[in-house]
Amino acid sequence: MSSIKIHGWDKKPRTMLRYLKVGDIFMLSLDYGSYAAGRILSDVSIGNGVEFFDLLLPRPEVTVAQIESAKRIGTPVFINSYGLFDRKSVGNWRIVGHHHGFVPGEERGVYFTYGVGPFWKIDLFDNEIQITESEARKLPLYVTQDDAKVKKWLVPLLHTPPEKRPTDMRCCYSWINE
Repeated sequence: MSSIKIHGWDKKPRTMLRYLKVGDIFMLSLDYGSYAAGRILSDVSIGNGVEFFDLLLPRPEVTVAQIESAKRIGTPVFINSYGLFDRKSVGNWRIVGHHHGFVPGEERGVYFTYGVGPFWKIDLFDNEIQITESEARKLPLYVTQDDAKVKKWLVPLLHTPPEKRPTDMRCCYSWINE
């Protein structure tokens, strides 16, 4: 029996920030009537660390089987959870289910940076260490992304055949730092 439960798009149009949990499955409305899905990986000081699945859906419906067989697309990022799920100020993002007992693991080694001297390297779980300026220049900024910035890189990746998608997402970091 799967530990993923899907309750659907229409059950919760809005989720208050305090009710977001690691393992929550979400969907977002893309342009032109399609939808994408992802999962919350972490709860950090600036928002939530999330991953997106390689699912381009024609309707706001996703099944447990689709989630279980989905692969991550792109690199985990931080999102502005308050604006996207609670205030609903931009876009249409909704919690559609939960993966009970989900424990992030393979996200170790994904880092971001902040600071202007000293510089810091921080992971998806708010663990940080001091680094040099040259090391910081190689990492994306520790900032949250909104609806438009996520769609700017996610939509093209979802429309790219899997064998042609970049394996090193550093090529896509320019959108993070804009």
